[in-house]
Amino acid sequence: MWKPRGSIRLTQNGKNIATRVIKNYKKLNDFFISILKLDDKDLIDTLCCGIEHHITPEVITSIDNLLS
Repeated sequence: MWKPRGSIRLTQNGKNIATRVIKNYKKLNDFFISILKLDDKDLIDTLCCGIEHHITPEVITSIDNLLS
């Protein structure tokens, strides 16, 4: 039975998705700070949270290459 504030367990697929979302967030964060020179942390967080779930692997690869 579900309990509020109880712990959850992710399947391996869920863990993979969560890991990918976190990596995407971090790359987007780096992009906004390093490349676009944004310094508004609230704006950066809002942008990263809005984009991280929808960004394509090709775009993340391009951002990663740009940051390297």
